[in-house]
Amino acid sequence: MFIKDTLKQSKKNRQERLEISKHIYLKESLSKMGPIVLLDDVCTTGESLRACIHLLEPYSSSIECFVLCIHPYWLKSEKII
Repeated sequence: MFIKDTLKQSKKNRQERLEISKHIYLKESLSKMGPIVLLDDVCTTGESLRACIHLLEPYSSSIECFVLCIHPYWLKSEKII
């Protein structure tokens, strides 16, 4: 569903990771769909999920995210994607 160019996030600092939305695109045009569930293995800054949510918002009124592992930053923060 998504295409990410060759950017390797693990090699980037936090500020550079915050710009991930410039590197993620929808693979093809979509039509309206029902609820969407996004799965992610590791959430460090949350910017990849945020970018994907923004790309999908026009196509669904319900988007939920599930993440297997989070960066400790999220345990200390009230921040919500």
